Amino acid sequence: MIYDLAVLSYAKNYLPIFTELEGKHNIHLISPPWSDQKKLLHFLLQMEFAYKNGMRLLGENVISADASVCYLFFRDWYPLFANGYVKRLKELNPHTKACWFFSDLVDSYPGINIEHMQGEFDLILSFDPEDAERYNFVHCPLPYSALPQGERWQKEKARNDIFFIGAAKQRLNMILAVYERLRNADLNCDFHIVGVPLREQRYADEINYCTFLPYIDCLHMALHSRCILELLQNPTHHGFTARTGEALVYGRKLLSNNTHLISAPFYDQRQIEIFTSPDEININFIMNEWQPTCQPVIFSPCHTLKLIEERLNISFG
Repeated sequence: MIYDLAVLSYAKNYLPIFTELEGKHNIHLISPPWSDQKKLLHFLLQMEFAYKNGMRLLGENVISADASVCYLFFRDWYPLFANGYVKRLKELNPHTKACWFFSDLVDSYPGINIEHMQGEFDLILSFDPEDAERYNFVHCPLPYSALPQGERWQKEKARNDIFFIGAAKQRLNMILAVYERLRNADLNCDFHIVGVPLREQRYADEINYCTFLPYIDCLHMALHSRCILELLQNPTHHGFTARTGEALVYGRKLLSNNTHLISAPFYDQRQIEIFTSPDEININFIMNEWQPTCQPVIFSPCHTLKLIEERLNISFG
């Protein structure tokens, strides 16, 4: 069966997951229309009204109740699942399918009930191979689309040697150790760390400690750097993150502690450098000139949609 696809993706100021599919006649790209709990509650009330009137309301999009639609949910839409609306959407039309995409580790969802999710969703995908194997999900790399601004910025001269953006979480010491290694090598570092208490903010006159940065600003800074730094909190997990997608799509070097990148089909030691401790970082890798290659198909949203279609057809015909 061929479905219309409703992609319930991230907020518009976050990752451009499916941007290259905009304008396709059978694809609805929908960002969550709430920004706080009050607006979320209002949206849930709208959903209840729409359900009672036989319609499917998603943001500004109203999809006919008799359309065969595959809904692809991402994390920002978790409140809909938690409030029972996946089941309600399927009650409106038994041909409706619902898919969930874990773009984060399962462990990052407090109190999540995987068995409940598997009962609600027809297909669950995960960016992380280990989570996919552990919970019987389908593994799929996180899709990534180039933005028009990014394609322009990537042609401009780099102002910094290396860029990093990320939440401190439990890895602040790791981030600062890498920063010190790069700083001591006289590299021009552009570091932005989210969620660090004031008393723990070392090198505060050099590092931007912040609470939030719009994604488009992060991309602008990343593409004005020679190299993008990726630091996984747990390097034993080997899914590919947005930093990997950015480096590959826009032709930037990637310095990463994800050792599993070595076995990736797109691995090129001229573009990707792996390290397990700051002392191992090869400064020459960052500074040497390199001619970028094209985007791997594995990150294309078309690859993701083809995989979903194939899996649904195998399961449901």
